[in-house]
Amino acid sequence: MKTKVIAILLILLFCLFTLSGCYNQQGLEGLAYAVAIGIDKGESDKIRVSLQLAILSNSSGGSGGSSSQSQESTVTTVDCASVDSRNCFSK
Repeated sequence: MKTKVIAILLILLFCLFTLSGCYNQQGLEGLAYAVAIGIDKGESDKIRVSLQLAILSNSSGGSGGSSSQSQESTVTTVDCASVDSRNCFSK
């Protein structure tokens, strides 16, 4: 009886690690990285937050020691009531 319980636990533990997979894996290409953050006084006493985001892209070159990041970036600016606003960056 004791060996059956241990065997079932080992099988369940094995399944836990092997069947979990990466179904919701998000690669680096899907993420945005803030390179610079600026906080200024905006219109009507609001805070203007500016973000410079790096745009990652895959290089089509070889897999040697070359970098797979491009030098492109984008700047996003929004006006918020406070830095802690939940809807500040929902646009």
